[in-house]
Amino acid sequence: MTFSQAKKLIKKIYAELASIPAVSGDEELCAEKVKHTVESLTDFFTEFSALPAGGMLFTHRCGIENAKKLLIDAHFDTVGFAVTELLDGGFVRVSPVGGVDRRLLFASEIEIYGKKTVKGVFVSNPPHLSKNSNDSDALPQIEDIPVDTGLSDKALRDTVSVGDTAGFVFSPCEMLNDILCGRSMDNRICATAAVLSAIMLSQDEEYRDECDIILSLSSAEEVNGTGGAYLGKLCADAAVVLDVNFGRDKDIPENVSYNFGEGCGVSYSCTTSRAFSDCVVNGARMRDIPICTLVEAKHTGTNAHHLANAHLATPCAVLSIPEKYMHQAHETVDMKDVYSCARTLCAVAYDFPDSVSELEKCRVIKKLPAREV
Repeated sequence: MTFSQAKKLIKKIYAELASIPAVSGDEELCAEKVKHTVESLTDFFTEFSALPAGGMLFTHRCGIENAKKLLIDAHFDTVGFAVTELLDGGFVRVSPVGGVDRRLLFASEIEIYGKKTVKGVFVSNPPHLSKNSNDSDALPQIEDIPVDTGLSDKALRDTVSVGDTAGFVFSPCEMLNDILCGRSMDNRICATAAVLSAIMLSQDEEYRDECDIILSLSSAEEVNGTGGAYLGKLCADAAVVLDVNFGRDKDIPENVSYNFGEGCGVSYSCTTSRAFSDCVVNGARMRDIPICTLVEAKHTGTNAHHLANAHLATPCAVLSIPEKYMHQAHETVDMKDVYSCARTLCAVAYDFPDSVSELEKCRVIKKLPAREV
């Protein structure tokens, strides 16, 4: 599949997945819609299951008995808000769900997912009415910034309840040079790459289909990682954990970021498998797929941390798409990197049986000769 062909699919897949609201804690409410969306995009997966923790599993069976299992995880939840109070005059108060940057909220539009979707906007007093000259420098907590819905008190209470979640308004935009921006890129853009790789494998007549592939759209990664903690129970032979990472910008150091357009990145960390990470990198480079590497010495801040700590820990590699403006209303990626990520996932699937053999070699414990007394 050429980049031109993939680009059209990337925009289509992202638009459909990102249009589904799933702020952390609400994933189970959208499971049926996610299932329908993925099944409408590809027939690669033949099994679906919704997990107790709110995540979703799509499984492709290769038909080989006792086949090796490759797990691909892309968390589906997003940052957002939860309604904490209904105020007079059609206003509500909200609290953040996950790490939302409050510096950017004034005048930002959100959608409140009540009995029906209600639009709202974060508001503040005009500068003309500021009580003192320091007002413009003060940065209130999110809970202190009211949201105006424009509804009457009765209409608000009939539609919105305390506990309802809210997210940024969905407004995807294609910019110049293959740049795509919109809400929930963290982590819908990685889910997009995973679905694209499934489409590519299903269309590839040379694909050997020698392993089972499980796509996990996991829950609660942005808040407590409960969805990631469940994944160890799948007992996969290895896992590729997908998440966004920092795209290089003027204020972001080079040692913690990637340039746009140079491919996705692989993180080397104490919570990832070096042997499997090497397999991912080597498989991409053998096929001239752009790929970068990054050292995250402690942990990657992804579900790999939970998989590595689980009972019968799963060997993990972390594959990331560089993104700018993380956890904001208009997150931004380069579609060439999304394409590279999908191609790399295809390479992992191609090489997986051999990769597992390499991992098993690393686990061999040689019997030491008996010590003479």
